[in-house]
Amino acid sequence: RLVPQDLVGKTAAKSSNKKMLARHAECVTFWAIASILHVVQRVKRARRIKFMVRVANVLLELGNFDLFYAVYLGIANSSVLRMKQTWKLFRDKHRRSASLFDQHEQLCKDMHFGRLRALVRDRHLQGKPCIPPMPMLLNEFERRANAYNDTMDKDGVKLINMAKRMNLAQALEQIKAYQRLAYQLPAKEIIQVREARAVFNGGR
Repeated sequence: RLVPQDLVGKTAAKSSNKKMLARHAECVTFWAIASILHVVQRVKRARRIKFMVRVANVLLELGNFDLFYAVYLGIANSSVLRMKQTWKLFRDKHRRSASLFDQHEQLCKDMHFGRLRALVRDRHLQGKPCIPPMPMLLNEFERRANAYNDTMDKDGVKLINMAKRMNLAQALEQIKAYQRLAYQLPAKEIIQVREARAVFNGGR
């Protein structure tokens, strides 16, 4: 859970909370990469990519956009994408999963997270809890922070730029709004998680 001190002020750069959340997502990304690259046989490797795409899709449906994005980054890592023959086999044998991956790519390829941000906002407006991707939140906050100068000149006197402060306050309020809804999975979604685990245990 992010707090204002993680994003604003002198403590923001050294925020252990922000680093912990980022490290968790990085671990998931590296897990996805290693899980695919560890498989030697091409057919099984294509199946592992299929599994990772399905994991990403379950996370997307559950509203865990942070880990969805982390798993996607693992699948879309250059060391995975350069295995051309494996991807050809994946697209030939697992067309439904390949279509899902293409949809995920459309959501994530925008460096400013436009489509993913819209999806997060729509889910939040529906009253459904979600976990926005950490990179998206940081991107939004930095974009707002860089849109204005810290101070403004008036008759040769430097004044605090209140427009910037209000803009950052709006960004912080948006993050707090996402965190107000407790992320508790209903029974149907818990079943989805269990099914995903079963697929993983049976697909090793």
